[in-house]
Parts: sequence; structure tokens; C-alpha cells
Amino acid sequence: MTATPAPALRSFGSQALHYFAREHEGVARAPVGGPASWRGAELAARGLDALATTLVPHEVAEL
Repeated sequence: MTATPAPALRSFGSQALHYFAREHEGVARAPVGGPASWRGAELAARGLDALATTLVPHEVAEL
């Protein structure tokens, strides 16, 4: 299968159709693991402050 180049910008509807019509590998049968996986019980134990960070002035200026 040859991929066709995508237009630079798509409408919301066009992007949604493109997303849902893409090829899929299948349904995941195992839990997500690794440091990027967030578990409710772990988040509750650590508290939401573990997710927060304080920006220093130059980081705020960059935003």
C-alpha cells in the first residue's frame, strides 16, 4: 500500500475520518507498563502535587 501525502491542513471532520479510517494493529490485550503508565492507586498514594511543577521566571517568559 502506498501512502498518499496528506494535505497541510484538514477540517475537523476530515481529520476525524482520517484518524478512524487508519490501519490498526489490533486491540491491546495487556496493560500499559513502564514509567509513562499512570495508575489510579499510585496517583492517589503520591498525591496530585507529584504531578505539579513550579516554573521559574525564564520558563514562564518562554511560554
